[in-house]
Amino acid sequence: MATCDTGAPFSPQLAFLGRGIVPPGSGPGFVPLLGGSGGFVLRELFHYPSQTMSSRTPRLLFAAAFVTLSLAAVGGCTSILGSFEVDPSLGSEAGAEGGAEGLGKACTTAAECPSGFCTDGVCCESKCDGVCEACNLAEKGKCLPHAAGTDPDKECKPTVRPDAGPPPEPVEAGADADVSDDGGDGGGVTINLPEGFTQDDNACAPSCNGQRACGYPGVEKNCGTKFCNTKESAGQFACDGKGLCDVSLSTCDAYTCKGDACGASCAQPEDCLDTHFCNAQGKCQARLGNGVECGLSTQCQSGFCVDGVCCNSECNTTGAQCKAPGKVGQCTCPQCPNGTCRLFYKDGDGDGFGDKDGTLPGATNNGTAVIGCVGQVPPAGFKEKADDCDDGDANVFPGQTQWFTTASNGKGTFDYNCNGAVDKETLEYPGAACRFCGPPKTCAEQTSCSTLNESASLTCQFGRSRCGLNLCDACGRNAKGAVLDKGFTTTVQCGAIGTKTDCGTCTTRGGGVVGTTTSSVQQRCH
Repeated sequence: MATCDTGAPFSPQLAFLGRGIVPPGSGPGFVPLLGGSGGFVLRELFHYPSQTMSSRTPRLLFAAAFVTLSLAAVGGCTSILGSFEVDPSLGSEAGAEGGAEGLGKACTTAAECPSGFCTDGVCCESKCDGVCEACNLAEKGKCLPHAAGTDPDKECKPTVRPDAGPPPEPVEAGADADVSDDGGDGGGVTINLPEGFTQDDNACAPSCNGQRACGYPGVEKNCGTKFCNTKESAGQFACDGKGLCDVSLSTCDAYTCKGDACGASCAQPEDCLDTHFCNAQGKCQARLGNGVECGLSTQCQSGFCVDGVCCNSECNTTGAQCKAPGKVGQCTCPQCPNGTCRLFYKDGDGDGFGDKDGTLPGATNNGTAVIGCVGQVPPAGFKEKADDCDDGDANVFPGQTQWFTTASNGKGTFDYNCNGAVDKETLEYPGAACRFCGPPKTCAEQTSCSTLNESASLTCQFGRSRCGLNLCDACGRNAKGAVLDKGFTTTVQCGAIGTKTDCGTCTTRGGGVVGTTTSSVQQRCH
């Protein structure tokens, strides 16, 4: 039995818990006990379940100070003589963390929990209502994060892919480059999507990241078809880190793209990029600079292996060599005793470009190149570069933008811009008809429209289109957002006349195509 220093009896039983100082059966606040006029108990008014012993110490000191003040206030009692009985059933400071009174027990209302929080069906140490956290996990009563890659409460919402919508306003110069998947004139990177490609936004859906937040898969996660975009780059559908599955391109290093990925070994020159050659070890090696020993011209950056070294030119004129002392790798010849030889190429059609196939005179050569010296002005009628793919027609040259209905006069080609391909002015959609396109992803052809004045299209092929300054999914539009509603529905040869279709629109919602017209047009090419 404890007594006050004034002699008054003092008999409360105190139990010191990790969460405060609590007498058996007491309620919140300060409540007098039977057993003496100076009796009282103290219980904490607040609950701090996650604090450590060191963080609770100041509050226990506060409690002790309050006891001292109360003793002084009751009958002049300033100290307690004797000892208190401690109820061991209520626990101790040492075992309080993780085992607080009532935490983890089943509940339906906060009033059932000493902590004042009933979360996820158990008494919880805190409100625990943040993203990706719960109180009924491995340690019931503790607010813990959901494991990474899970989302049992469906709190991480998937990203909604935007629709391209109507054609956008013209983009000012300097804006991001267009990306096209239809080979159009977007002016940026062309994405050559394979037939039957797959793309799954669901694979990029967010989930909890284990740190009480939602996270999105990044480009390291594949979500669709892998393919070779060009021989220099591989493409794949990969997560963009924002919840969508989009095309990601990677540049091949040394090896060309074969199948759906950049190569890793070589057996023939075609297995290596133009900047590399296939060496004896089956590896693509960077092409050699002038003056480095070589065995084949394909091993040299210049494309010429002369006298066992990479040379700056073909160096095949009489008396020329590429291993002169002090000038190894430079073609020297009698015509340039003090300098390096080079070739100039004839501009036979006067368009300002030299003959791409120009060679020195000889039994099997065309004689449209002459030897000159580096730094010398080309002779009249010759040019420094050999880049004219038809030197017999002045309309054929690199960068030509005009369209033509007849083949060139020299080689009879329609490749007027020397890009190695024949481009047609009027697009062709063999077997197509004017249809309305369904929403992106499905891009299904429909005979009726969903919005008034909707334009019909000759193709509903999936692609990317401008959405402001961004690219969005689109059906039947080119990279600039224009509807692909004009073209031939058959293959028409360059110079031939075909029937061009201009698709109409719908005049009533849910109606069919109205106003489609046709006309005879000659296919022009370059």
